[in-house]
Amino acid sequence: MTFERIRNLIGTWRLVATLAVDERGRPAGAPYGPVPQGIVVFGVDGRMMAVLADGRSALPAGAVAREYNSYCGNFTFDGDTLITLVDGSSNPSWIGAEQVRTARFDGERLILQNGRRTLTWERVA
Repeated sequence: MTFERIRNLIGTWRLVATLAVDERGRPAGAPYGPVPQGIVVFGVDGRMMAVLADGRSALPAGAVAREYNSYCGNFTFDGDTLITLVDGSSNPSWIGAEQVRTARFDGERLILQNGRRTLTWERVA
């Protein structure tokens, strides 16, 4: 992985929008609720860390749990595909596995997609 390939990715990004669709392509519940929060940091050393959560101060009656995820690991990026080899995560099934995302840039925004979920990030540093 060369610096030229990861140059646009390096830095700190804030989650600004989420979108999910079901298996038929219809809108599904928003990942991390209606007020998503998240930070992802990509380092020049090829390490990343992400924290994502439902940002509501209180969940509605009947809600079982707040959606939350954090993970870190070494990443590779070829300009289109971001792959993280996870070495720590709040989701034990991710540890030792690869998380694969398609990636594209829209101005100062980074759009990452995996399966039926799309997360839009805005550069903050």
